[in-house]
Amino acid sequence: MIVHVIVLIIVSLCASTTAAQSDSAVGEARVHFERGVELYREGSLDAALAEFERSYQIAPNYKLLYNLAQVQAERHEYVLAVKLFNEYLQAGVNDITPERKRAVAEDVDKLRGRISSLTIDVSADGADVYVNDAPVGRSPLPNAVLVNVGKCRVRAEKSGYVTKQQ
Repeated sequence: MIVHVIVLIIVSLCASTTAAQSDSAVGEARVHFERGVELYREGSLDAALAEFERSYQIAPNYKLLYNLAQVQAERHEYVLAVKLFNEYLQAGVNDITPERKRAVAEDVDKLRGRISSLTIDVSADGADVYVNDAPVGRSPLPNAVLVNVGKCRVRAEKSGYVTKQQ
């Protein structure tokens, strides 16, 4: 499904961080990144995700977006994976080779087949709307919500109204 190139990105993590970032921050980010790679190889996807996210927080680098997307795809979080792959392509637009762009675009196309669009109508305006316990906005929602194909829980809450869940 997704090409696994986590190991290839390790080498260039520090080389492409901005000069403004301190050596200690880059070193700390690298430790989290390497820990993430190790956890990913062990199949500990949630822990790997946490380490990659921490690495990205410390020393943002568009290449980490690929790793984050890859882990989300493996976790079957296809909506998040597509979002992150697209961010990766946008952030690295001038640095990613055309071949790599095509390969990632093919992965995104495959993942889009695992995503559905959900239109949510709520009878009361101003209700907080949640899908699978994650907030998606207030009613009326201007757009459909992207969800992973399969069952999901939709909940609407507003003070003074009975909470509705389907």
